[in-house]
Amino acid sequence: MEKYLIKKMKLTQLTYIILLVNLFFANSQNNIYQENEKFFIGGITFSGDYNLDDNAILNLINLEIGQAIDIPGEEIQNALKTLWKQEVFSDVQIYKVKQEDAVIFLEVYLEQLPSLEKFKFQGLKKAEENALREELSLITGMTISENLIINTKLKVLNYFKEKGYFNVHCNIIEEKNENTNLNTLIIDIQKNGKIKIKEINFSGISGNVKINKLKRCLKNTKEKGLSNILSSSKLIREKFEEDLQNIISLYREYGYRDAKIVSDSIHIDEENNELYIFINIQEGNQYYFGNISWLGNAKYDSEQLNQILSIKKGDVFDQKLLDERLYMSMNGNDISSLYMDDGYLFFQINPVETEIESQFINLEMRISEGQKAIVNNVTVIGNTKVKDHVIMREIRSLPGSMFKRSDIIRTQEEFNRLGFFNPETLGVNPSPNPETGTVDIEYSVESKSSDQLELQGGWGNGMVVGAFSVIFNNFSTTKFFNRSSWTPVPSGDGKKIRLRAASNGSYYQNYSISFEDPWMGGKKPNSFSISLWKTIQSFNEGSKMDITGIGLGLGKRLQWPDDYFTILHSVNFLRYELEDYQTTLFNFNNGYSNNLNYSTTFSRNSIFNPIYPRSGSQFSLALELTPPYSLFNNKDYENLNDQEKYKLRV
Repeated sequence: MEKYLIKKMKLTQLTYIILLVNLFFANSQNNIYQENEKFFIGGITFSGDYNLDDNAILNLINLEIGQAIDIPGEEIQNALKTLWKQEVFSDVQIYKVKQEDAVIFLEVYLEQLPSLEKFKFQGLKKAEENALREELSLITGMTISENLIINTKLKVLNYFKEKGYFNVHCNIIEEKNENTNLNTLIIDIQKNGKIKIKEINFSGISGNVKINKLKRCLKNTKEKGLSNILSSSKLIREKFEEDLQNIISLYREYGYRDAKIVSDSIHIDEENNELYIFINIQEGNQYYFGNISWLGNAKYDSEQLNQILSIKKGDVFDQKLLDERLYMSMNGNDISSLYMDDGYLFFQINPVETEIESQFINLEMRISEGQKAIVNNVTVIGNTKVKDHVIMREIRSLPGSMFKRSDIIRTQEEFNRLGFFNPETLGVNPSPNPETGTVDIEYSVESKSSDQLELQGGWGNGMVVGAFSVIFNNFSTTKFFNRSSWTPVPSGDGKKIRLRAASNGSYYQNYSISFEDPWMGGKKPNSFSISLWKTIQSFNEGSKMDITGIGLGLGKRLQWPDDYFTILHSVNFLRYELEDYQTTLFNFNNGYSNNLNYSTTFSRNSIFNPIYPRSGSQFSLALELTPPYSLFNNKDYENLNDQEKYKLRV
């Protein structure tokens, strides 16, 4: 089948003369040309079995009527390469169909590869098929090329190898459709049995680093057995490579700075479906800390710095430990923290290895203390949920104060404790100015929704049990009378309102509402809270107990022993009303009782992230007291009836 795209080009007599003078073919009948003979394309036709647009193909191969080309030359070769690179053809040819002196007429022959109509699996369960379809990303209409089949097969094999099927086999069969060029791929998979890691063997080790510690470094590569019953025992190559780096890091902690993995290999016991891993390690020499001297320190003497560094001559050389003691100790007990908590923002320290003798590494700590820095401007970016004063009042690094790294860290803790920001994206960007001795501090936060909604429901003992709770953690009282702010409630002031209701019908009902302002008055972190609640219990018709309560609380953030401590004082009043109610709580069944009490709670909370705690602690002590009524009402409680006796409960 031929498709003539462009008619033969009509050339003037002058053109023929020019062509004849400058170019000629030799042995044209056998398509044998001398090197670098030049011709002009007089026409291009297309033939073969394909469904692509001829003009698009012509633009792709960069050939056109009247174009001068060399034969043999790069133009035809490049056109062929371009067509093959498309990976949509099974056969591509370009040949001469006619020649008139220096004018050549070409034909492009194309056979298009089949396209994908559908694909199906053999040897898998339905759930496995659905999961694998997402991995393969095969789409109807894709060209079925050799690369597509190879890549699909590799994806299938890797997918099952990551799940422990190292004996998996995959065969892809192309089922042809005689009527159309749309074919079906049949992906035949034989998973065979899962292969788990039986043993992990090490060679080249001296014994200074215990094998059990080496195996613990392989966090994602575990042997099967009772000790790892909760861990996967499959080999995932990517994770295994990460684990090998953990081994090197462990050796560095033991002073083996030159340690490396020489080789690693696996052996599969197909009969028992077990896998053996072999890791060959070259440890090298073990190094130790030598003499440590200090240079450039004026604020603190060398003895003070040595106490904080806490590294002695003869200790195993551990670069990680050295970095922690110099720059980034988790508890803030490092050299940099010592200086930066005293205002030395421009402080720098550079440990230099001055000599290595007999595996002892001598270090010189070169210090540049710089001058103390004063906080200039403090800004917060990314806050879209709360008013500026709510977040600014938690900042410890205030303008005009001496720079302290501990203040920066504590400020981030307080931002997180507010609950309005994503703890994983809290950031700080100090911009120091050595010329003026000042620093601008920019905190970055990412606002998140902090309100909470709780819905519970269940069925038990022949009744429906349900509960509803909503907490608005960022309520605003200043916008209360602004109608446009009710979306659904005014927000931005960081105050908290909680509404809750629970019931199982007529037997039990509970309703409560509470309000809390963590900064009453807005100037100091003194909290105020008020709560109201009511509980109704009924077991039989006419038998009921109502409990109504109100509580007022005042809290204060303390400065001693440290400012993680708080104290909360509260006064609570409860009224119990009984109506033919059978209970062991009171000695009477009808009447009422009142309970007035005072409670105080002394607590400390230094948890950084309440949802996913990684550091800090929390504890509290509480005391509750009721007034000694009998000391000041002059009543003879021994001779009072039960109703009178329990009107005021102790």
